Amino acid sequence: FDALSKPNSDEAVDLQISRFITSQPIMLAMAGVPGIYVHSLVGSANDHAGMKETGRARTINRQKWQRSDLEAALAEPDSRAHKVFQRYAELLKNRASSPAFHPNGSQQVIGGNPAFFNLMRTSPDGQERVLCLHNITNQAQFLEADVSNLMQSDSARDLFTDRMVILEGGVLRTTIEPYGVKWLAA
Repeated sequence: FDALSKPNSDEAVDLQISRFITSQPIMLAMAGVPGIYVHSLVGSANDHAGMKETGRARTINRQKWQRSDLEAALAEPDSRAHKVFQRYAELLKNRASSPAFHPNGSQQVIGGNPAFFNLMRTSPDGQERVLCLHNITNQAQFLEADVSNLMQSDSARDLFTDRMVILEGGVLRTTIEPYGVKWLAA
């Protein structure tokens, strides 16, 4: 979590969480079986005390929890652990809902606007496609792109909001909030 945030800054925690969470669907959208680090599920901070105690650099991301402490953090709606876990669980649910994310499905990275990391996932049988859009900036971004060669449909369903997005003449027009994500299934 700390690698993508500004520890000890006055930056809003919710913005730090959004930036971190955006990095996770990028990994989850990629082909293969995702490797999910347990500390990513709750947005753990670096464990500087543990590293100092052991003298080993890798201890920085090996914090040990007491079960009761972790359960308390997850139960507190305003805690970073709760917020990250809830959003991560939603990512996993949406990934599992589409055959396009099958480990043997194909992947195509879509270049273009440097404010985005985009890729297309296609199910092994070719029947479902998901256009994965990731705004990697701290500004809302408008994306206009001809996706007619990627999506053989005039609409797509956002897996996160369940809203339909119309592709007028094969052109996608959408705004994605800072560090926002849209996975459009067709």
